[in-house]
Amino acid sequence: MINAINPLQAAGIGSEPSLLGSGENMGKDEFLQLLVAQLRYQDPLNPMEAQEFASQLAEFSGLEQQIKTNELLEAQVTVQANLADGLQTSAAVSAIGHSVLAVGDTLEAAGDGSDQLTFDLPQDADVTVRLLDADGNVVHTVAAGSFTAGRQQIDLDSIGAGTYTVEIDAVGADGAVTATTYTSGRVEGVRWGPNGLVFVINGREVPFASVLEITN
Repeated sequence: MINAINPLQAAGIGSEPSLLGSGENMGKDEFLQLLVAQLRYQDPLNPMEAQEFASQLAEFSGLEQQIKTNELLEAQVTVQANLADGLQTSAAVSAIGHSVLAVGDTLEAAGDGSDQLTFDLPQDADVTVRLLDADGNVVHTVAAGSFTAGRQQIDLDSIGAGTYTVEIDAVGADGAVTATTYTSGRVEGVRWGPNGLVFVINGREVPFASVLEITN
C-alpha cells in the first residue's frame, strides 16, 4: 500500500512555521511551493483532479495579481508624495524676497509709524491688544475698540522697533472670543525643519503650511 504523504510536510511548510511569513499568512512563494509539493507527492492511484488543480492555479494567479497591485499602489503613493514635496519646495523657493502673511503671534516692528497688526475675529467683539517683550513683560497695551467679525487690521504707530509677542483680548456679546493673530515679513530663505518645509523670516522659522498670502 502506498502511504499518503502530507504535502505541507513535504514542502517543509508544516515543519517550518516561519515559512508562512508574518502572522502566518501564506504568501506567493509558499503557495507555489505547496502546489509543487502536491503535484510531486500526490498518490498516483488517486491523482489530483484537473478541476481542483485549475482552481488552485486560479488562486495562485489571483494572489500574485493582488501582490503586484499592492506593490504598484505603494509605488504610486511614494511617487505622489515625492511630487508633492517637489512642488511645495519649488513654490516656497519662488517666494524668497516676497512678503508673506502667516498664522502666528510674533510682530516684527520697524518703529517708524508704519507697523500694523492683522488678526481675525469669529464674531463681533471689543478688542484690546497687548505686546510682550522677550521676557514676557507687557510693554504696550492698545485699546483697539470694536470690530466686526472677519479679518481686521490696526495701526501701531506708537510702538518702538523690536520683536514682540502679540496677545489679544476680545470680548463679544456672549463673552470672551478667541482671535487668530497673524505675522508678516519678507522671506529670506527656505529650509526643511523637523516638521516640514519652513520659511525663514527675520531669522525666524515660519511653517509653510501656516502661510496665507504671498505678496510682492
